[in-house]
Amino acid sequence: MCVSGSIFGNKVGNTESRRAELVQALLAILEERKLSRHEALKLRDRLQFVAGNIFGRIAKTALAVSRCDAACLQRACVQA
Repeated sequence: MCVSGSIFGNKVGNTESRRAELVQALLAILEERKLSRHEALKLRDRLQFVAGNIFGRIAKTALAVSRCDAACLQRACVQA
């Protein structure tokens, strides 16, 4: 399970407490060897949050780089 990623050499991820909470939830499920519908929905929501957090940060970083590149290109065109 991916709880972190990187883009352009910058590591992005969830907080240590978020990762620990997710690991604890998964270990509890494995220990009990059962998963109620309610717990399955909670787990799904946690996993969606973790994934959205990572991919949202990666997208934000990529857009920031493209904005910087566009601004640099625009300055170069104006100076020419």
